[in-house]
Amino acid sequence: MLFVMAEEEHVCVKIRQRCVIEFCVELGKSGNETLEAHGGETLSRAAVLQWCRHFKDGNTRVIDKARSGRPSTAVTDVSIAKTAELLENDRRLTSRELSASLNISFERTQHILTEILQMRRVCVHQLVTQESHREGVHEHCSNV
Repeated sequence: MLFVMAEEEHVCVKIRQRCVIEFCVELGKSGNETLEAHGGETLSRAAVLQWCRHFKDGNTRVIDKARSGRPSTAVTDVSIAKTAELLENDRRLTSRELSASLNISFERTQHILTEILQMRRVCVHQLVTQESHREGVHEHCSNV
């Protein structure tokens, strides 16, 4: 999916930056010299200095250590596909109904709809009103 590819690309950039920092440390450059060499195209100043210290201490790992914590279980390829399928079958489903059907939080459902599937809410009332104004018809929506 596009979301996963963008995240993987971001991780690759971070790893490349850390490799460059490691190389600069091996050349004997200070953290500030390393930061100046890369300008705004690098990690934050604090992160550069932290990684310089990491490499000066003899560590060679450029990938973050695995962290404990709860893994993301709501936004998965399965839940994204299921959301798209449910909406394909019935476009009138609300976010709350989708959330209940998928057994995930309302917030995560909104994230899937807006950020991943790039869907936006459309109000039929507004569409009918705008169309009637364009045609010069001034009927109330209650009559439609």
